[in-house]
Amino acid sequence: MFCMQCGKKIMSDMKFCPYCGAKIQIKESYEKQSDAFLYPVQEKSFKFSILSSNQKAVKQINEWLSENYITIKAIKIETILKENSFKPRTILARVVIKYINVSDGSLFKMGYFESVKRIGRDDSKVEIPFADWKRDNSEKEVLWNKTVSYHYQSGTVTTLYYLYSCY
Repeated sequence: MFCMQCGKKIMSDMKFCPYCGAKIQIKESYEKQSDAFLYPVQEKSFKFSILSSNQKAVKQINEWLSENYITIKAIKIETILKENSFKPRTILARVVIKYINVSDGSLFKMGYFESVKRIGRDDSKVEIPFADWKRDNSEKEVLWNKTVSYHYQSGTVTTLYYLYSCY
């Protein structure tokens, strides 16, 4: 069993994830237990080079997500700091999605917000545009989000990645 918040493997009798503290919700039913035999958990892995960008990576992930009706079981992301003289960025290096292919599953999309805070400046944070996006898209359900920050010589780069359902 995997935590839906952080994607780490946890014991099935846990009430809270020992890694991120998220509450574990388990719905016990005969139908759900039998689904494991009908629909095995599959894994889709995306790998991106240092030359890639979040925009290209998210586009590639969204193309795959738009073609598959799935139930997502876990998500894991690995990021790297891409430093350059103009604007450093956090970029996706690898994304792993564990899922079940089901005809009554949902379509999902991934998005992100990023900010760079330079030392001595009060730049915007990713939480503000994300809260605005959630308010403006209240019909969409955000299923997962992860904030990644890197500190570098001149400040901090923060990126918030999120996954939402498209009804």
